[in-house]
Amino acid sequence: MAFKNEGADFRSQSHFTNEMSRFVGDEVASFSNNETAAGTVDDMAEKAVRVSYEKTKSKHKDIKAQRKDIASQIKTQEKSLKEEKAEYVKAKQELQDKKDMLEAKMKSQGAAKEFKEEKAKIKEQERFLNDKASSIETKELKLNEKRAEKKDIKKKENKERKKQSAKLNVANMLKAKKGISNEVGGIGGVTGDAFEDGKSGLVGTFLQYINPFYYLKKLLAYLGSLLAPYVLIFATIAIVLVMIIALLFDALSPAIAVHDAIEKFISNFTDDNTFVNTSLSVDKINEIIEKANCDETQEKVLRFALSKVGYPYSQDYRTSGNYYDCSSLAYYA
Repeated sequence: MAFKNEGADFRSQSHFTNEMSRFVGDEVASFSNNETAAGTVDDMAEKAVRVSYEKTKSKHKDIKAQRKDIASQIKTQEKSLKEEKAEYVKAKQELQDKKDMLEAKMKSQGAAKEFKEEKAKIKEQERFLNDKASSIETKELKLNEKRAEKKDIKKKENKERKKQSAKLNVANMLKAKKGISNEVGGIGGVTGDAFEDGKSGLVGTFLQYINPFYYLKKLLAYLGSLLAPYVLIFATIAIVLVMIIALLFDALSPAIAVHDAIEKFISNFTDDNTFVNTSLSVDKINEIIEKANCDETQEKVLRFALSKVGYPYSQDYRTSGNYYDCSSLAYYA
């Protein structure tokens, strides 16, 4: 209801509506554009749970490392104790054999005084074995204590693993609940793409955890972290082998060249696998050596071998200078 009188304007107004609008505006401004009030609460709760999950995960990792360390100690102690027991049994058997032999001697000869020194040695060995048995017993008790400690740590590890799994499930549940709250509030970040919008919120979370590729990717990442060190070692060994083979080929290349040159030359003087008795001139030998491209020592060997081409074969006259055989050729070369 309103009226005008000499320029004055009077209207009835609803102050409640104005205050309500201001309150709603202030409350909406306290949240992000993509979250409702319930979604924000769920987001905060999820972050808190995930922080707790990371702490539990770290604690579980430390307990697991502690368990592995104790398991390694137990394995070492078991190996050492097994060796000591074997030595103890062997020494005990040897001592028993000595005692039996001494008793047999005493019965046959009948003079106990003559074996006084041997009896003293046997008693000393018995005392040593008794001390050894006590030491083995003490080590077994300590080993059993370690085993009990490992068992307790294993229980703690299982407990922390269950806590870790439970907290992760709660965090995922809060994440899904946040998606529902945002979708119900109508401000879930709609893009206009039906396919993309259909994968948001709870539906997206559900699709993520039923998708086999999600677990396959996690498995492949885990296997990759396990295999990476071995692949690196294999690659390093392969590189070293390739370098060694390359160096060997480089070192043997002059010898291969000499071998090929000799084979090529001899092929010119063979007919149906029968060698023609023909000697080489000095110029021909020099030509072959020049093509071989060898060092000083190789040149001497090759020159001597080529100088014997056409000489008859004889073991009896191999030292005369006019004959050769395989062993003398290699020796004099």
